[in-house]
Amino acid sequence: MNTEMIMLIILLANTMFSIIYLLYGVFIRPRLKTVRRPVIKAMAVGSEFDDDEYKTSYADEVPDLMLPGEDDEDIFIKKKIRRKYVMTAIVFFLFPVGSELIYFLSWLFRIIFFRRAVDLEDVVFDKSKKRPHHRGDEERERNLVPLEEALAVTDAQNLRNLMINVLKGETGETLRSIVQALNSDDSETAHYAASVLSDELNDFRSNVQTVYNYIEEKAAEEEELKENAKSGDKENVDRYEEYINPREYIPYASALIKYIATFIFQHVFTEMEEKTYARMLSDVGDIMFEHEPESLLNVHYAWINDALLQTDELERCEKWVFRAYTAYPDDMVGYTGRIKLHFKRNEREEFLKVMHDLEESDVVIDRETLELIRAFR
Repeated sequence: MNTEMIMLIILLANTMFSIIYLLYGVFIRPRLKTVRRPVIKAMAVGSEFDDDEYKTSYADEVPDLMLPGEDDEDIFIKKKIRRKYVMTAIVFFLFPVGSELIYFLSWLFRIIFFRRAVDLEDVVFDKSKKRPHHRGDEERERNLVPLEEALAVTDAQNLRNLMINVLKGETGETLRSIVQALNSDDSETAHYAASVLSDELNDFRSNVQTVYNYIEEKAAEEEELKENAKSGDKENVDRYEEYINPREYIPYASALIKYIATFIFQHVFTEMEEKTYARMLSDVGDIMFEHEPESLLNVHYAWINDALLQTDELERCEKWVFRAYTAYPDDMVGYTGRIKLHFKRNEREEFLKVMHDLEESDVVIDRETLELIRAFR
């Protein structure tokens, strides 16, 4: 067989391979990628979670925007997959043999090295080659210590000065450390800590209740306007559209979730009060989910899930983890909540199933989840 015949056979085989690969990427692969979404949607709003808290206040179904259908999220996913396969097929067609070989080796490399469990115990991060451009302020750094360690200082005067310096700054995110100062042997230091803690928590309670009442009031007004608009009267319809474009209370709801989360994760409340604020987080999230679900970011889902888990509100948490997975199926928040929930309930089979789904996905696993997976196994 001469060289020309061999080249012709290679080109024909390459062309057939490119066409088959293109057809698979355009017609089959997108379907395989999105076929599970209706099942996920059914799990999120089906009979298993058919409770009054999960349903919206004016309808018996979750808004379509949060549970994308064929017309939005699925179409975006399919277009992304098809574009990838079309570009790869063109490369296969233009560069026979070599491009297929590189693709096969990369696929084989990923199967061998990236489908294994990750073990970071022996990883060492060497900083010996780092070259600082500016000298450190050694005198200042000598005087910087964690507040927890500073509380062990026996010199009352230095300890008091330290507490005063701490209280001069932003104390909202350091309350957990300030709580420890309540047990100080120095009465004046304990008094400083009690004073700032009392002021901060009183301000927090007042601010949260004020904003929460405002959000509830505005959401109720919208419901009333919506009912009036159903009559078809142009004036009522215009008033409703003007009210919701934009919904001015949604940014307050988003800020309130962050504000509550900042305090609740510092464990400065009693168990009952923590549970109250965790439920409030869920209620504010329900309002956002009902009226403007696209305003709920992945970090909102993470805060709500963690707060509910922390306070053992597992029924509410179950609702939110499925909402998170439905809204962000390709984000770590869609898996973390379910992993933590199954871990909390000691549901090994469900936990391993979510882990398998996570390993099969393209989501980058964070360190906290890796540690949780290692501990469970």
